[in-house]
Amino acid sequence: MRRVIMAVLAAVTILALPSIARADNIPNTTTFYLLFEGIGVGNQVDDYYGSQGIHFTNGFVAASDWGPDCVHMGGGPCSAALTSSGVIMDVYPGFLGHVAFYYTNSNGDTQMFAYSGLDGTGNLLGSTTIPAGNGIGGDWPIWDLPFTGTAYSVVFTGATGIEFSSLAGGENIEPIPEPTSLILLATGVAGLGGWRRLRHPTQK
Repeated sequence: MRRVIMAVLAAVTILALPSIARADNIPNTTTFYLLFEGIGVGNQVDDYYGSQGIHFTNGFVAASDWGPDCVHMGGGPCSAALTSSGVIMDVYPGFLGHVAFYYTNSNGDTQMFAYSGLDGTGNLLGSTTIPAGNGIGGDWPIWDLPFTGTAYSVVFTGATGIEFSSLAGGENIEPIPEPTSLILLATGVAGLGGWRRLRHPTQK
């Protein structure tokens, strides 16, 4: 009887090992916000976000850096520029939902494709064309690439020179708001607090 119990326990352990390995080596999907701060103007983004499992192939370069805690600043943000067509952004362990960002694009249309595998492989999950002529000399508009499934890579093709700021990926995310948007939000919250105090005065 003891031999039977030991054999069963050994079989269960062996069957469990692959699952344990998968849990250790493949983390859950991620959400990311890339501000392109601190890279150094003219430097490749490359593995700067490697700690988040994000890698860019050559051709994605830091274009501007306005100092600490950089957010979108309406034409003067921390940003990264596409300097060659065919750049790939790999995201391990993958992400869901969409990619959203601020941008300025003066040279021509740029295409983005989300794939189910690393290095632009697997199934095409979604695509978008970012039109030229937007974000020039004023506030940068927001653009979005929605897709269905889990994306492990995004490929950028077409015209170069487009700049990205506050690149965000995942479910229910948006690029970090502009400072003016944050001020409006704070004003709205303060106003709501005053309205509640009028509706419910403190009892003495």
